[in-house]
Amino acid sequence: MKLYRFTSIWIALALCAQQDVIRTSTNEVVVDVVVRDKKGKLVPGLTTQDFTILEDGTPQTVTSVKEIKGSLTAGAEAKTGGNQNGPADVTKRVQLISLVFDRLALDSRRLARQAANDLIKADLAPNVYIAVFASDLHLKIVQPFTNDRALLKLAIEKVAGSSAMTNYSDVNSAIKLAIDSSNGSEGAAAAAAGGSRGSGVDGGGMAQESMNRMMNDMLEFAETSLQEQQGRSSIFSLWGIVKEQTRLPGRKTVLFFTEGLQVPTSLVGQFHSMISSANRANVSVYPIDARGLSTAEDSAAAAALLNASLAVSQRQYRTVENTAVTRVEANQFDRAMDSIRANPQVNLQELAESTGGFLIANMNDFRKPIQRLTEDLGSYYEVIYRTQNSSLDGSFRAISTRLSRNDLTIQSRNGYYALPSLKGANVLPYEVPLLNALNATPIPRGLDFRAAVLLGRPNKDGYQSSIVFEMPMKDMTFRALDNEASYRTHVSFLALVKDAQGQVVGKISRDLPVNQPKEKLEGFRSGRVIFARTLFLPPGRYTIESAAADLEAKKYAARKTSLIVPASASNSLAMSGISLVRRLDDAPAAPDTEDPFIVGKQRVVPTLQDHVPAGGKNALSFFFTLYPSASGVKTTATIEFLAEEKSLGVFPVELPQPQANGSIPYIATIPLAGFKPGLYEVRVRALQDQQRALQTFFVTMD
Repeated sequence: MKLYRFTSIWIALALCAQQDVIRTSTNEVVVDVVVRDKKGKLVPGLTTQDFTILEDGTPQTVTSVKEIKGSLTAGAEAKTGGNQNGPADVTKRVQLISLVFDRLALDSRRLARQAANDLIKADLAPNVYIAVFASDLHLKIVQPFTNDRALLKLAIEKVAGSSAMTNYSDVNSAIKLAIDSSNGSEGAAAAAAGGSRGSGVDGGGMAQESMNRMMNDMLEFAETSLQEQQGRSSIFSLWGIVKEQTRLPGRKTVLFFTEGLQVPTSLVGQFHSMISSANRANVSVYPIDARGLSTAEDSAAAAALLNASLAVSQRQYRTVENTAVTRVEANQFDRAMDSIRANPQVNLQELAESTGGFLIANMNDFRKPIQRLTEDLGSYYEVIYRTQNSSLDGSFRAISTRLSRNDLTIQSRNGYYALPSLKGANVLPYEVPLLNALNATPIPRGLDFRAAVLLGRPNKDGYQSSIVFEMPMKDMTFRALDNEASYRTHVSFLALVKDAQGQVVGKISRDLPVNQPKEKLEGFRSGRVIFARTLFLPPGRYTIESAAADLEAKKYAARKTSLIVPASASNSLAMSGISLVRRLDDAPAAPDTEDPFIVGKQRVVPTLQDHVPAGGKNALSFFFTLYPSASGVKTTATIEFLAEEKSLGVFPVELPQPQANGSIPYIATIPLAGFKPGLYEVRVRALQDQQRALQTFFVTMD
């Protein structure tokens, strides 16, 4: 079983992962609509009778149409009174504009800087506020919302003149294409000679092809990780900006200066959820491709990915059955799907059209589209309709806006996801059935899974902890595909940590559609899905609510457990929670100092199982971390086994030296040759001077 790790999340198998508008208690939906004639001029004077709204093809009742007139510029008022930088007047319609600068190369920064300065050249109306953000590995606020042009110009210069933030998604495209072409040529030559791979016709050629495949896998893994990292940082930066803008009424806008948006298959759900939050907050996104006219490589990138996927298919066809399947081959379907979204301008187009904006691209002079954009923001129609479908089932509701006149064009958002609210967390569409399972009576219990919180390093305010989810694949339903050449399963899960007030303070969820070749099926079935994510918990009472779904069989299960986090003290001896060890991985060259599962040069993969095989050559491995006080006094520890409340012995532990951060992680491995089947209690005690720490867990030996 191969294990991959993304940030602080483990996938214990080779696995692959929404739109809302403002909704009131009366099921009303607000849609901003920009209407222009054939010459591109804004059309005033439309009324309720001019608009027809369809949701999922069904006509809806339009309750209100309000024409918002005006401009982003202050006109004569600004010329006489000047800019008035100060608190926004919430009694007036506030216009918020967020300028978001993604990773940009030198030429792109120049064009982006020019476009942003064109926007702020005119005097801003008193209730137009602009903020400047930078999106790199994380979101940076360069200038909070203001209508002071001097501050804005300074912020634009700072972010657009900083060190290059460029997009490296296609860095290795030529190399990968050459390698795949080389593999294809070698295969064709072997076929022409009447040979095949594995038949021994050319040992040197086979060695070369193996090396090519190795290099190809290296590049594929690096490229996939880079695309996911860049896409994730861009999507979550935008998400963070738009979701909080529900606090103020009125239309809000994001200008996204970028060189293209990467949305791998694994991030499609998050991408759509970000769009959903934008529509809920009434935010329109106007992406600006700052590369100017130099965008021919976009389609080439998509073609390269698709060609690489086809090359993998051909290579699989030539490979004998008992040859190991590489990670690239296992992800062939994902690569083909990624090729569809490999043109980053396509993703920007979807982002714009879904939120009621438009894409500015393929030009070196942004003055005209910026002028059109300011007109859009200043003059539009606010159309409100009452939806006939009040079910918050997570489904997508397509919105179609029509006019009584055929000579006009419409610009508006195209729909939303009907999502319930969840205190303290966003809801993704695939999570809705899982939330329904948690609220069902009785709670369904058709699947085997576990979720738990492991307390970690304490400080004066609480514990740096981990929420862990684990589910075995042995009972999952697998559907045969391609005449049983491959099999499909589809798993989703959700775990929430809620405080005493019902607020979500920690969440982990995934939607995992998986395809596996027939020869790998049994190994896959014996695996387990294991995810972990860190969270901080202050002392108090919590509830862990978790749910899982086998979507091929339409089976659900849910659990609710309690958790009490005790008072913490950072200046005394403490011990983490204890978990059994699933396996050990090599730690990365530069490990995350906050990763609680790093032990020297290894990383522990925890498991929530509480059953182990007894006797023979079996062993019990478990993991804990000691956090000594700063007194410098040596820490000691013991392990005690009990059966039926009778002690079977106390074993001293030889602890290693503390790590650089002062912690002492420890993996205990106990041979089970002398243990009989039954339930055992394991107690771990630590002592430092007069300070003591104790943790206990139970394990069943079968």
